[in-house]
Amino acid sequence: MQISISRLAAFSAPAATLAALGLPIVIFLPRLYAELGLSLTAVGAVFSLTRLFDVASDPIFGALGDRLNTRWGRRRPALVVAVPILMCGVYLVFSPSETPDSTSLLIAMVTLYDSWTLYTFLHTAWASELSTDYDARSRIMSSIHFVGLLGVIAVMLLPVVLDQLSVNASMRDRTALMGWFVLVTLPLFTFAAVLAATSPTLLLFLVFAIMWRFPLGRSTQAALRSKIETKQGTA
Repeated sequence: MQISISRLAAFSAPAATLAALGLPIVIFLPRLYAELGLSLTAVGAVFSLTRLFDVASDPIFGALGDRLNTRWGRRRPALVVAVPILMCGVYLVFSPSETPDSTSLLIAMVTLYDSWTLYTFLHTAWASELSTDYDARSRIMSSIHFVGLLGVIAVMLLPVVLDQLSVNASMRDRTALMGWFVLVTLPLFTFAAVLAATSPTLLLFLVFAIMWRFPLGRSTQAALRSKIETKQGTA
């Protein structure tokens, strides 16, 4: 089964958001929490405990995901439910209070990592079910990894752009900006992916509707009107 480029791009879009979470957590968050008063030892301990929780939750989420079966499909309901939970975790981790403590950081990190794991499992499993053709599956997974790389590049450029625009940008400002990148793109890209997997015709309609309303659409309208008027003039 051949999958169109637009449908492939739409379904792969969440990979950009998911991949964008990785490097900021490792590079920026430890320094942010150290600046807010937590010792690097406490931050490292919280991160280690979080990964232990994540290791335990991986097989549980995998088993539950394979057994879930609803009237709306196997992956879609759980994927949609994972979105607000992941957004909550991202907000708590990337926009902490002025005086965070180890307990609040642990709760926020467990929320983020578990929902991140759940979403990633569901999205990847759904990708393997879009087609039974080997070449099509390879194309889907290649697209997901490529879009994920674009997401990493985009989120790592955000602090650079912020530093150019604001000389006094703090570490808190940089991490908050990267967090908002995830918060804005996650629901939008999830919506696109769900449409691409379940209603590609509706997705195509929305793309053309957006193109029609914005400058590209207006230029297309003008071209069509010109052709119509030309034909009427020669008739």
